Amino acid sequence: ISECYEEPKIREAALKQKYETLKKFQDVIITYDFGDRTETLDIKKIQDFIVDNELNKEKVADYVEQLAEKYDTKGAERNFVTFDDRKITVSGGDYGWKIDQEKETDGLMKAILGGQTDVRTPVYQQEARERDTNDIGYTYIEIDKENDQFVLYVDGNPVIQTAGRSSAMEG
Repeated sequence: ISECYEEPKIREAALKQKYETLKKFQDVIITYDFGDRTETLDIKKIQDFIVDNELNKEKVADYVEQLAEKYDTKGAERNFVTFDDRKITVSGGDYGWKIDQEKETDGLMKAILGGQTDVRTPVYQQEARERDTNDIGYTYIEIDKENDQFVLYVDGNPVIQTAGRSSAMEG
């Protein structure tokens, strides 16, 4: 007759232990502030970080890696509309935000284990001017090699346009 019944995969004791583990983290709410965007970490996501009834550092590190993939801007593509209405994309370089994934993983582990409910700024290896999606801000110089033009934008408005060449424009 025992062949007629399937043994349960999870027993009551294991469920109780899992419940007690999750209960420790039920009030944790960590909101990451990325300027014009946020990410909220609560028990719904934290439960995915629990392995063998403990907070798993590898799972937390995977989450931090996902944040970095989504919000790091170092070397990212940026779209611009030039002074003469051309749409261009600029990419590469060293400019932009970069999360220090190892330090942020440690910091997030401590925040979760400490039961924090807080707004958290990630630990960065490198920062940029603005934390918003547009991380360069609205004051910059456009250098147009093709047309030998320099355009100074202040608060998003072109204020000076001049022709010229510089050694930086060569090659």
